[in-house]
Amino acid sequence: MNSRLSTTESKKVRINPLEAVKSSKMSHWDKATTLKLIDAVKARPALWDQDHCFYNDRYTMEQSWREIAEMVDKP
Repeated sequence: MNSRLSTTESKKVRINPLEAVKSSKMSHWDKATTLKLIDAVKARPALWDQDHCFYNDRYTMEQSWREIAEMVDKP
């Protein structure tokens, strides 16, 4: 066994975010749907604003994502 290599060593895998998006289902969205999604998330600061009083509220987050999914017609 080579002393430089260990079976417990893990290799870091770097993923290019642009490649991940290209291969996802989201890459098939048109520009209008993408903009609708962005606007819907912006309108719900509980999803992204850490200072919002409902930021970590599970019910608010789930409800917000359900509303957004309906708006962009995605399950």
